[in-house]
Amino acid sequence: MAFFSGGGNMKKSIGYRITKRGDFSHVLNAGSFGGCVDLETVNRFVSAHLGVKVLDSGAPVFVDKNGQQVVLTFIIDPLFSDMGILAKRVHDAQVSFSAEEKERELADLMAGMSTDEIIARLKSN
Repeated sequence: MAFFSGGGNMKKSIGYRITKRGDFSHVLNAGSFGGCVDLETVNRFVSAHLGVKVLDSGAPVFVDKNGQQVVLTFIIDPLFSDMGILAKRVHDAQVSFSAEEKERELADLMAGMSTDEIIARLKSN
């Protein structure tokens, strides 16, 4: 099952951060790549960059090449999700509509006025 499927020409739409376990502010490595995040991609990424250690409690944790316990976080840019694309289109349409609405209002206010009258009113404020 894919968590994200980017489509054909998207570049570096998926970010990642490897942080020290217990201290998310200590970033050990970060970067980005294109494609999709699915189990196969996660397994390839982990095999290339991390290892796994089982704690005494029986819980597996990621470790870096030095054996330090780390946390792997994937970051997806909302703009590359279906909901993000839709939200951006709605926002852009609202902004465009608002700008057109203001232009119409300004044209209505200036209707019947000469250029000199418009300039005089603008200067008086």
